[in-house]
Amino acid sequence: MNELLDIIDLDKNLKGSYFAMDSFTIHKSYPMIRKIECRGYRVMYLPLYSPELNAIENFWALVKSKMKRENLVTEETLSQRIADACNNVRLLPR
Repeated sequence: MNELLDIIDLDKNLKGSYFAMDSFTIHKSYPMIRKIECRGYRVMYLPLYSPELNAIENFWALVKSKMKRENLVTEETLSQRIADACNNVRLLPR
């Protein structure tokens, strides 16, 4: 988490921004919250089941939709198939 915060700290415009996290136990721990708030950010938690609000859930849903469903019968590996699917996901421009 410290490495992530170090990178985010480079953009001074982000101070005071919110960290949106799921309700996983480690995310609600006092040391985690303190680490984030001491750097000048705020913490907010997503509702219990809200995959539509979690960007990584949306990304993996897109990857899953791009995956070939056939059995692996050649030297192609599952890792390669996942990488190919990731490369075929179109991200919206910012």
